[in-house]
Amino acid sequence: MPSPSAPPQLARLVLLSAAAVCVGLLPVGLAAWLFDAQIAQGVYIGLVLMTSVVRTLNPREQWLAAGFSALVAAAGSFIGPQLGWLLLAVPVVCAVQGWFSLHSTQAVAVLPAILLLDAMGGRQQQWLAMGIATFVGAVFLILAARLAKISAEPKPLAAAPALLHACLLAAGCLLLVLLGHWLGVERGHWALLAFCLMFTPALVTGQQRSAFGYIAAVMMGTVLAAAVGLLNVEVLTVAFLVIGALGTVAGTLAARPILSASALTLAVILLNSMASGESVGAIGGQRAGLALLSLAVVLSLLWIGRWAGANFSLFNPEPAGGQTGARE
Repeated sequence: MPSPSAPPQLARLVLLSAAAVCVGLLPVGLAAWLFDAQIAQGVYIGLVLMTSVVRTLNPREQWLAAGFSALVAAAGSFIGPQLGWLLLAVPVVCAVQGWFSLHSTQAVAVLPAILLLDAMGGRQQQWLAMGIATFVGAVFLILAARLAKISAEPKPLAAAPALLHACLLAAGCLLLVLLGHWLGVERGHWALLAFCLMFTPALVTGQQRSAFGYIAAVMMGTVLAAAVGLLNVEVLTVAFLVIGALGTVAGTLAARPILSASALTLAVILLNSMASGESVGAIGGQRAGLALLSLAVVLSLLWIGRWAGANFSLFNPEPAGGQTGARE
């Protein structure tokens, strides 16, 4: 029998998500009005990627994450597409990300994602402004989460598996950077972002069983976007774009990554189609293909991580709390 409190909780989540989207538009719109679209994008990146941080890290780590996000955004923008410097920066940033993994197994690799997104954005002349913009977006979301009384649920991780995850994370990011460079993949940052979202410490340690859920979510979002594109009704497209934004926030706030990934895919495909004029089908196919490329890298590194963990006793392959559940 469903709990009587379920409908009010759902309504609160929807309202909270709608409020978050509306409030989040304020700093992004203000940045676009006062400066330009690139600065607005920096604020947007800080807002979006910090949503996972406010759910997985304690307040002190949240502020540290905001500060490091600003530094990494500035560094990424300054480095730009210079492959040599980027290959040097990735391991350093992944090492810093490893420190945050110590505080939560669910910590998404925000820092390498920001580094690579800004490096591929072609904003070398605005490196300082991009760092400040990312910090503003991150701080705005942290304060909004405090006002909404969103509590974090950190799950600490031992040093050995955190180090292993950081090393594998760096290897995966470097591999995808090189593949994108050699193959000349358009929108290659999508593969990097998908990898950073999928490859959490919980996945490496076995507390999260599979990365296929993320791929399924991407496919669902792609199919839905394709259906909207086939109808080709502008009002409907805008409506589903709003639904995608709401679903992304709601999934993050409710700790439902599948919902969040599916809604984010829907929103990204529709938004890119509207901005570039390309067909939804072409962009959706590209998004799905890059997600599958990321999955291949994740599975390869996951096999290495599980092998290392089993042979060197780096972590217990059973999920946290598994023994408790067995006793019960």
